[in-house]
Amino acid sequence: MRPSRILLILCILLALWQAVHYAPLLPERVASHFDAAGRADGWSPKGDFFALNLAFAVGMALLFLGLSAWLAKIPIEWISLPHKDYWLAPERRAATLQTLQQQMEWLAAATVALLVGITQLTIEANLAGGQAWPQDTFWLLFGGYMAFFVVWLVWLLRKWYARPAQGADTP
Repeated sequence: MRPSRILLILCILLALWQAVHYAPLLPERVASHFDAAGRADGWSPKGDFFALNLAFAVGMALLFLGLSAWLAKIPIEWISLPHKDYWLAPERRAATLQTLQQQMEWLAAATVALLVGITQLTIEANLAGGQAWPQDTFWLLFGGYMAFFVVWLVWLLRKWYARPAQGADTP
């Protein structure tokens, strides 16, 4: 199994562990939304809170996996890729699609990790009384995600815009 898929599965398992581990520790009504200043301004039953967070994490993973699986089934005309004729030529199509699918898994894992991190911040805020959210930690988490996304995107662009030299057939 690819490392990207293993990481994605681990992120989903972490989201499940969060719900099982922290649900008994939180009050029945939890702060689930915070304003721009980090003050609680929305509450929900803890069952709804965990159900919604798990649904987002699993749903996001399934969305990315579904899109990557669908990529192999759609007509080439619908795929927007630099040097598409080269990368999707019959002799390279399978390897190209596998690379794209793996990259979607990396993005899915990072996105689910961000969601798990945000859920953890919300849990910690509730364990501390539910009145304030750790904004500094949020911005570090979000900044890390954005840094990953920029590196991921630059890698993709460099990969697909660069045409390998003659004789180099692997994506």
